[in-house]
Amino acid sequence: MRRIVHVGQVVLLCLTLHTAGNAAMPDADADGQAPVIELAANTASLQVVREVNLGLTGVVFYEAGIADLGQHGTLAADMACLLLLLEAGDRLALSAANPLNAAADLTLTLSQKLTGDGVVDLPGGGSQLVLVLPDGRSAGQSVTREFGKP
Repeated sequence: MRRIVHVGQVVLLCLTLHTAGNAAMPDADADGQAPVIELAANTASLQVVREVNLGLTGVVFYEAGIADLGQHGTLAADMACLLLLLEAGDRLALSAANPLNAAADLTLTLSQKLTGDGVVDLPGGGSQLVLVLPDGRSAGQSVTREFGKP
């Protein structure tokens, strides 16, 4: 069973991906699994990176758009945002932040069905949710919510 990793590990993974370039990646994580990193998209409007063994996906939307998450379907955002998705069994943890450091209501539409507070079921099996991103001194901080995957 996959575990939900500590936020510090997620940040470390993202920093490693961002700064490593062509440098050698570690041979294995704490569980002895070699990292499997996939660059799924790298365009002017979005970037998607996955660490397969951890079930972690990072998405950068530079503007509203749709990201292809491979076997996990699609994810649409109605504005520029930073997202981390962590899948562990039948759970999905989703963290979102506004790179403009301002309050915003971020609407996300996923092709997969989710359950949890604030999830709206869409015809055809998808889900939509609105994340309220903070303002004031907390502007730019991430908001994390956890959902079920039936």
